[in-house]
Amino acid sequence: MITIRTLPTFDHWFTAIKDKKTSLRLVRRLERVQLSQFGDVKAVGEGVFELREHFGSGWRMYYVQGVQKSSSCWVVATIRPSRRYCQGTTLGGYFRGLMGEKISVSSLPVFDIVNLLDGDEAISEYLSQVLEDGDSDELIRALGYIAKAKGMAMIAQKSGLSRESLYKALSPGSEPRFDTVLKVIKALGIKLHAEPV
Repeated sequence: MITIRTLPTFDHWFTAIKDKKTSLRLVRRLERVQLSQFGDVKAVGEGVFELREHFGSGWRMYYVQGVQKSSSCWVVATIRPSRRYCQGTTLGGYFRGLMGEKISVSSLPVFDIVNLLDGDEAISEYLSQVLEDGDSDELIRALGYIAKAKGMAMIAQKSGLSRESLYKALSPGSEPRFDTVLKVIKALGIKLHAEPV
């Protein structure tokens, strides 16, 4: 699994995005990157890569890649709706300037989707996007993230499952029974409904 660490410029740009749908779509892209599902990526020089999203006016996330304790680590610098990342310098120079000599990669915060599921609106939009894509593995991961955001102990108690069973059911690669998934959905306070397509 890839560890993503964020620079303050990323955090600033991300929190400035007002539209929840947009921010959660970008979050889901980073989530897929953590699982080594890269999508549209382009090398832009000097060890810097551009992660591209093609919706709205187009979104770009710039990162450098390294190795930390035998696992891959990405450092994401910024999200911008255009390529205007800096004036008068190269993108590699921009990254070096952001990271400086004094910043240790291990001191940067680790990207965690759980921290961004900070309310019912965000949770609802996130789960709606996951369901729309129709990937059952992603649905189980999403339910796991939401359960962590709301509190695993509380969800275990409400669902009637032990915490160990809940963690096992929502772990990557698990194939929980449908009744278990329904118990978790109910405990999360989520209501699913069907509509014609």
